[in-house]
Amino acid sequence: MSFTIQKLEFGDDAKINAVAQMFIESYDSSISRYLRYTDIHYINYLRASLAEAKNPIYVIVNNDTSELVGVAQYTLLDDTLLLNNIIVKNGFRGQNLALSLIKYAEQQVLKTKPLPNFALDVFEKNIAALAWYQRLGMAITATNYWYDLTHYYTNELPETTQTNKTGNELSIQPDEFGFSQVLSNNIRIATVLNGNTLITRALPRPDEMLNLRDFFGDKLNALCLITDRKLNFPIIDRSFRMVKEFKKNG
Repeated sequence: MSFTIQKLEFGDDAKINAVAQMFIESYDSSISRYLRYTDIHYINYLRASLAEAKNPIYVIVNNDTSELVGVAQYTLLDDTLLLNNIIVKNGFRGQNLALSLIKYAEQQVLKTKPLPNFALDVFEKNIAALAWYQRLGMAITATNYWYDLTHYYTNELPETTQTNKTGNELSIQPDEFGFSQVLSNNIRIATVLNGNTLITRALPRPDEMLNLRDFFGDKLNALCLITDRKLNFPIIDRSFRMVKEFKKNG
């Protein structure tokens, strides 16, 4: 069995669709609902991102069957090659395909844009991946906490909340890819995935939570807060930013 690594090209819809499906299937159900990969509009983002050179995607193709068996998605930042996602299908693991994807991408990118750092984010519960990245010499530099605020949304709020309710006007507006963005007085405060899961990076006050409840009613069945602060809420998982310096030649 042999494999070829290819750069995914803008307009190659068949491969783009296969990559999107791999993203959907790769995450555990305990976290997948909070990720944009599972939203039906993610495919629009994926297609559009390939139009920019800063968003390369590399795939591994099984030469015997033409099946996509691995993918690595990157973003080129000012000083960092950021790995957004890397997947190797079950049945093809244990053959160093993920390492081949990383090394190939490094070689291709660094030819045209020398960058000092390589970085990625990994969930704490993904024990095998976390250990593997550490063996590659990567170190944790930052932590984000993913909190489940669903109970906070559905529970009784303080009695004073009603009288202190803000006059902020909420609305939903699709962004350029179709993701539903929640606006408060025309300022984005959250994203709704698949019509029922709210993702925010700012802890809503009780009065703001009441506004959300009045606006969405029972349409929401999950609310997730992503923050670098340690708070007293049920935790879904922690994500670690891991970084490694590229070796300088010569």
